[in-house]
Amino acid sequence: MTREIGDIERDRSAALFNNCHLVEVVNAIAQNGRKPFTTRNIANNTSLSDSVVRPVIRRLVDSRLLEPTTSNSTGRGRSPNYLRTTNASGWTELKALCRKLAD
Repeated sequence: MTREIGDIERDRSAALFNNCHLVEVVNAIAQNGRKPFTTRNIANNTSLSDSVVRPVIRRLVDSRLLEPTTSNSTGRGRSPNYLRTTNASGWTELKALCRKLAD
């Protein structure tokens, strides 16, 4: 039985972080660099639904690895909630680990 790379990555993510999508989401955020992003941006980049990405993002915000940032208002209703990575060493270490797990 052959397993796809995505399945192996999700198994590793689930084993280490108790969330099968954390590695995938962290890697998508890391590709963004320090540019602000929304949950929807990451969901689109990973082809995951917002409802799958949102708990991972919330967990990273609660851990102070991501932080809210301001954005320009679009002038149409409520503006989206933008986030960015922090300068915490924990983010650097998590990013490095997730990249290795995806190999």
